Amino acid sequence: MYFRYKKGLKWVNEQLQKLPTTTISPEELGEVDKLKIIFLIDYYTVDNRFKGEAGVSYYITADGFRILFDTGFNTKKEEPSPLLRNAQLMGLKFPDDTDIIVISHMHLDHIGGIKNQLKRTFSLSKKDLDLTGIKAYVPVPMTHPTAEVILNQAPTTLHRGVLVTDPLPSMLYFMGRTPEEALVVNLKDKGLVALVGCGHQKVQNLLNYLEKLIPIPVYAVIGGVHLPVTQSREVRLGLPMQKFLGTGKPPWNPPSKEDVEELVKFLKSKNVQKVGISAHDSCDYTINRFKEEWKDNYIDIKVGKEVTLE
Repeated sequence: MYFRYKKGLKWVNEQLQKLPTTTISPEELGEVDKLKIIFLIDYYTVDNRFKGEAGVSYYITADGFRILFDTGFNTKKEEPSPLLRNAQLMGLKFPDDTDIIVISHMHLDHIGGIKNQLKRTFSLSKKDLDLTGIKAYVPVPMTHPTAEVILNQAPTTLHRGVLVTDPLPSMLYFMGRTPEEALVVNLKDKGLVALVGCGHQKVQNLLNYLEKLIPIPVYAVIGGVHLPVTQSREVRLGLPMQKFLGTGKPPWNPPSKEDVEELVKFLKSKNVQKVGISAHDSCDYTINRFKEEWKDNYIDIKVGKEVTLE
């Protein structure tokens, strides 16, 4: 396993050297006047009407273009799922209220559970919805009974001002190669807003990639960065699973407070104006450090909250 890990790290470095191969101009990408994000699945909630879990699903509208970014965990295999119940509380109904689906990476907490990961598919609830006519952009080969699944292998413009990145490489010690794509929105007069699933590809690698791909500064980073340095949201048999299973570091050197400081320093160096850290894969220590640094420009990610950027 150790030698597989070392070989995987070499593969990651080789892949990163090849990216990007093209440059997208601001005119080609376009821009949006208003970006709205509704947090449908994450660990914390605004109140007890909503169901939180250690997964991710965000509902994004960019000048009216509607995107479902990941589909949550549904840990207890419920019908309807926490995703559907939370969406209903926010006045949303799926699939009617979405134009497109983007899956950041093929891990159970982003695609509706372990059975889906084993079957290489995704779902919005235990009994999946009919997604006929809806395109789903995925980073690795996946299938779905009704959606039009598109394997994304290059930066792809989904709508004016909205882009999904290449699936950037990552190597996890236990879980192996894990390509992950991010959703990027060009907000008028502000810059790029990067929405991240878990950050397995490392936010540093993502922003360095965007810097070469699009000559527009990154204005905001919102989502997972996978820094469970003091605790894990998933604990089994007393073991902090996220510190070991979902990390790109070996188990004898798990994510640390030094890694948090490294990312804080990096984002500051890139002049990122707004930050929101998902609690689904990062601990309270990590979240509080980013709150301390970004203060009023920090975005609390809580289920049931709606954030508008314009």
